[in-house]
Formats: sequence, structure tokens, C-alpha cells
Amino acid sequence: MFGRTVAWGLDVGSATIKAVKLNRTGNGVAVVDFDVVEIEHSEDDSTRPARVRAALAELAKRKKFGNTPVLFSVPGNQVFFRPFNLPAVGDRKVAEIVNYEARQQVPFALEEVVWDYQVSPSGSGGESTVSLVAIRKEIVDRLLESLREFNLNVVGLAPSPVAVLNYVSYDLGPAETSLILDAGAKVTDFVILHGNSFWFRPLPIAGEDITHVFEQKFRMPHAEAEGLKLKIGESKQAEKMFQVVEPTLRSLAGEIQRTAGYYKSLSRDVRIGRVFGIGHTFALPGLVEFLSRNIEMDVELVSAPQRVSVSPAVDTTWFAEEFPGMGAALGLALQALGLARIKMSLLPKALVKEQQAGVRRYFYGAVAAAIVGAVTCLGLHTQGASKEVDEQIEKMCQRFNDVAKQQNEVDAKDKASKPRREQLQRWSKIGAERGQYSEVLEKLLKAVDTHNRGLTVVPPPAALNQGDAFPEHREGEVVLAAFYMSWENPLVALTSRPEMDFPQERELQSAQARKAKRMYVAAKFECRGDSFENFNRFEGVLKGVPGFQTVMSDAKARWVVGGPPKQVKLSFFDWGTKSDRQTNALTFWAVWQFVPDAPVSAAAAGGKTREAAAGAGSVNP
Repeated sequence: MFGRTVAWGLDVGSATIKAVKLNRTGNGVAVVDFDVVEIEHSEDDSTRPARVRAALAELAKRKKFGNTPVLFSVPGNQVFFRPFNLPAVGDRKVAEIVNYEARQQVPFALEEVVWDYQVSPSGSGGESTVSLVAIRKEIVDRLLESLREFNLNVVGLAPSPVAVLNYVSYDLGPAETSLILDAGAKVTDFVILHGNSFWFRPLPIAGEDITHVFEQKFRMPHAEAEGLKLKIGESKQAEKMFQVVEPTLRSLAGEIQRTAGYYKSLSRDVRIGRVFGIGHTFALPGLVEFLSRNIEMDVELVSAPQRVSVSPAVDTTWFAEEFPGMGAALGLALQALGLARIKMSLLPKALVKEQQAGVRRYFYGAVAAAIVGAVTCLGLHTQGASKEVDEQIEKMCQRFNDVAKQQNEVDAKDKASKPRREQLQRWSKIGAERGQYSEVLEKLLKAVDTHNRGLTVVPPPAALNQGDAFPEHREGEVVLAAFYMSWENPLVALTSRPEMDFPQERELQSAQARKAKRMYVAAKFECRGDSFENFNRFEGVLKGVPGFQTVMSDAKARWVVGGPPKQVKLSFFDWGTKSDRQTNALTFWAVWQFVPDAPVSAAAAGGKTREAAAGAGSVNP
């Protein structure tokens, strides 16, 4: 992107395609062209690719893109985003660790996605924050297939929330941690800018929801309802119409509050200093004041560019009308010019390499042309030059050709070896934590054996006289029936934090467990007989297993692995339903966090380890 002086940013939204062309002007940039093309409305999502292609065709007809670089957006609700902390490691280790984390965090095989990341120093203990984004390849392939027929010079794909963030960062330059609310048609992007790191989440309430309210309330077609929404400020009944959509706006405010609360729970030392509102939805009269009051943060409406100038050749009146929805397109063009804070692209690496090879071929061609020109000039002006000079020039040309050939060979070999490298990287991760699994399983089996050895042997009933068919047994004998071990808690609280949903809670607990280097353990046991006395004795042995910490909570929970009821209480053990119990047996689960260094810590404290306590027959936790 170095050296570019002009670029297009194309934001493909839910209802329109916004295009902005920026040109470098000394110390800044100027809008030298723009356009907005509507995407035909339809409730049938299966027709969207065709409708987007038709809108792109109209845009390509109206604007001459030529070979000017174009950077496209992909919707934030189609992008998987995950931030995580990176310990202080050498630069060479960063890529390896991020690749490993990506395989753990992304819910698809990495071969099925296009992904990128940005590392930002967090300022504490040498740690860094990694912002990871990924998108399904099939989504990118469909978009690129639509673009090929228009011969656009696509140099990158960026999530629309990141594009909006880049525009606000460049044009408004907030120094403190800022929240950007970009209210579009289908989603409202919730974007946090904190230093050089970011965090975003698409909220499911936006302009279309307000339009649907008018459709249902006044029983009018979509186009009329959309027009009514845009002209609400001109109506004498504006206040009453605002009351019609107020429940929807309250839902939006609630989503913003819950998401802000969740972000603060992840970054407890971060305080949101400014809130920016951008998007056509904020043109609704009274919305800025309503949100400011309900989310208890002042919302600043972004209604005009500050640092970005507008060329006199542009229809400034029309641009001012469309500006609220142009944030992402402006941010895309800024990134294409190399002026963005977050430099992230979801363009497939194979296509990037192809473009880089094209640039190299252009460079070598230019060098060769320059040499040929120099030789020609030399021939014209120095016809009496020695043969030795001509030979040296010929060698230089040959050398340049050899370098270009070698570079092409390196590119080809790199491409051929890529699948094998990725396969070896996957294999290298297998069994990385196998030692902990075997250690935990050994401790569980030892606890079972300790309990069973202490039981009294019960002979078969004499009255039955069944001999070997009813052998001697130990009443209360326990067997390990199932075993689960993961960074994710198999029991996840749903109501302990009202602002958090199930995937968010799992994400937070998993991140905390990884940071603390503690894994969750769940085990299912079957206890012979229906006496609670024997179970209570075994429970005491379990509580003494060294290195285990009990998971405790009063919240309702959802069970990730199979077994107990859908809703169970988070505690040291959870009883199964009657259908789960075996004949003359009690079936139950136990859940812990495993702390490998717990016995060492206990010994260092001068007390008996839990293992020693269990060996002495203690049944107290």
C-alpha cells in the first residue's frame, strides 16, 4: 500500500453499496468521488447474491474504476472475532502461538476460513493483546466471484466494524478509549477502540427493525415505511411516531448496556471515555438524546467529516446527506492508502501472493525496460564505447532475468509445500497436554481404588443359592463411567451475569482458565446400591484428591457434555435423574478445576497435602 495516492473504498451493506474515492493531498486526504447504489429490497435472503451483483453492475456502469486499488468490506455479523492475551515471548514465537490459538478458538477448521490478526502491546508485564478475525472461505469466494466480472483491482477485504473504527480514528482522533455505534440497516456495530487494540460485536437491532415497526403499525409497504422513517423529523406527529418505536429503541439501549458490561468484565481496568454515533439511523429525531439517557453515556453524533476534506468537484450537498452512512467506506479507502490504524485484511493468501508476484514482475519489467533504455541511449551517444562495457551491461540484464526466474521458482515451491507444512503443524500439536490427562485419570482411578478397598465384602444371599451366578461383591463399590477434561467449563452459568449469554460465558471462563493454566475435569461415577452412606464416603475421598479445586456457584447452569438434566445446579456434584440411574445403583457427576501444583503448594505451606489426607482415610474436603 506504500506509495498509493488514490484508492476506492466499497462498503457492501444490507441495503446499499457505498463507494468513496480518496486522494492524498499533501498532509491529508480528500474525497474526490463517491456514489451510493441501492440493493433491491427482498425478504428472500437466497436472492441476495443476485441483488448485490446487480447493484455492483450498476455501480461499475456509473464509475470508471480502472486499475485504481479497491478495498471491500465484509459485514461484521459474518466475521468471527476473538481477542486473547499473548504472554511476553520473542517475535519468532508470536506467529506460532497465534496459529495454535487460532486452531483452538476458531470454531471451524483453519483450512475452511480466511483469517488475520493484529498484535497490540497491553502495557502490563510485557503481555500483548491479539485481535483475531476469521471468515468462512465460501463467503469470500462468493464475493470475489461477483467482483471478477467487473475487473476491479481488489487489494483487500476488511470487516466493516474495523473500517468504521479506522475512519473515526483518523478523522476524529480520540485519545481516550472510545465506543463507536454504527447503526446500519440490519445490525448496529458495537466497536471499542482502545489504544492500538479493538473489540467489536454486531448487535441485532438496527434501522430495519424501526422500519418493520412502521410497517406493522400502519400496515404499509416496506418502501413507504422506510420513507416515513427518513422523514419523521418533518412530520407534525414526530413525537407520537417516536413513541411507536420507543420499545425497539429501548431494546437497542439494553443491548448496548449488556455488551458494554460484558466488555468491561473482560477489561476491568478500561473505562469508556467517549461514545460516537454514526449511521443513518441516528438521524431519527431524539435518538441521540434517548440513547445518551438510557445507556448513561453521552453520545456524540458524527454528522460531518473533520480532517477529511471534500473536493469542490464533488456534489457536496448530496455527500452531506449520505455522509452518516459513509464511515465504513471512508475507513476502507484510508486503509487502502496505508493510513489506517488497524491494518487487517481477509483477502485469501493465495490471491495476495499472486498480486505480489504481479508487482514483482512489473518491477523487474520496469528495471529491464530502464536498462534497455539506458543501453539504447548509450548506443546513441557512445557509439565508440568499448566492447567490454557492452558485455557488462548484457551481464546485468542476464542477472536481473536470473533473479526473476529464481523468485518464481521459490514462489512455486512455497505454494507446493504449504499443505505439507500445515499438516506438520497440526500433527505437532497432538498430545501437547496428554501428560495432564494421564495424571488426572490416574488420580481418579486411585481415588476409586482407595474407596473400594475400604468396603466390606458382602457374600451372596444364602437363600438364593446361585453360586457363581451371584458372586461376592462390595456394597457401595464405585466405578468410573465417563471422563471429560477441557479448558472449557462443562457447566456454564447462565444467570449469574444477566448481560452475558451462553457463548460469551464459555468464552470468558475458557480464557480465564487458560490464563490461570487450569483445566476443567468432569467425571461420571456409578455407585453400587442405593445407600447414600457409601456415596458420602466416596465423596469425601474425591474432595481429598490433590490438585483438584471444587467449582461452586448458586446460579443455574447448562450442561455441555451429555448426562445430567439440561438445567442443573453448579456445585461439587450433581445428581442424575431417575432415568440416568442404573438398577440398584446411584449415578452422579463431579466437576473440578485441576491445579497441577496444588500438592507442592500445600507442602510448602507446612501442612499435609490432600493426598496424604486421603491416604489417612480423611473424608473432609
